[in-house]
Amino acid sequence: MLKEKRILLAISLILIFLQCGMPSKLLGQENSQKTNDNNSGINKEFRDYLINVNAEVQKKWIIPENVKFPEGTLVSLVVKIDKNGQIVNVKMKEKSSDEYFNNLALETIKKANPFPPLPASIKQEEVEVGLKFTPQKEQSDSTRSDTYYNYIADLHLYASNQARNPKHMTQYTEGEDGRLLRSLLDPVRLREVLNLCPQSAGRAERIAYVTRLFGPVFGQYEAAFKQQPKVYESEYLDCLEDMVTLQSSAMMSLAISLAPTNRPQGKTETEQKGIAESKEALAKSMRELTATINRQLVADIRNKIAMKMFTDNGAKRALAIAERLTPP
Repeated sequence: MLKEKRILLAISLILIFLQCGMPSKLLGQENSQKTNDNNSGINKEFRDYLINVNAEVQKKWIIPENVKFPEGTLVSLVVKIDKNGQIVNVKMKEKSSDEYFNNLALETIKKANPFPPLPASIKQEEVEVGLKFTPQKEQSDSTRSDTYYNYIADLHLYASNQARNPKHMTQYTEGEDGRLLRSLLDPVRLREVLNLCPQSAGRAERIAYVTRLFGPVFGQYEAAFKQQPKVYESEYLDCLEDMVTLQSSAMMSLAISLAPTNRPQGKTETEQKGIAESKEALAKSMRELTATINRQLVADIRNKIAMKMFTDNGAKRALAIAERLTPP
């Protein structure tokens, strides 16, 4: 399990690089301003919480196909949520001229109640969250958001279901829970989620968030497979392929971040060259670390095959995954 968990380390380091950027000393920019680490952590947890709230609302926001609303129709709500995730109050900050649309937005909030409990780092008894509802689908952003947030919501739902029965790992064959798991681990679905993430700094952040939520799932099914390989083969192989996909997406984001850009204002050629060399040195170190972890993972996969832990078809698929990790 330790060997395969190292793939999480490689992804995390790549994403930390993408999200945090270059250390100021490497960039030749001394910065004496201190950051408040505690507040930063709280802000991150609350931001993640808002993502979860939005995901729950997105899943419940359904407009009847036979009803049309004018372009520009908008409802803005302020939802007060207590520490247990229960809605305390809903205020309509901005209402539309259509009462049916207004009520539709209010009903959506009721259906989404309760939300997840507030993070432990948030000391307030209640928080207020602003939500906007429009009938139009902005195909570029809305489609991406729906796909991403629905996936995040399913990850949280899986974790909640599993927490109720921690001694038993769900199988694909187990009714509604099994269908949720199959949808969650579907490699095609995960690729779609990642492909729809914008090619920007936000992409790295979203991959990091998915990885953080997906990591425990991967660990659980890796352990279950070791205990009962024939029972959990399909679930484990899907998890393994998904982790390789996450790693590949992280490396792609790294390559994008290193693409040539216009020289920043105020930078001399020498300074710009130093920045480029520092970035490349860090990127090279991460590529080398990733390659080392991949070699260990490939060796572990081949060892499982040699021990006949897979069925014949499972062994073929495991080899295919190993080949994805092996450089040409």
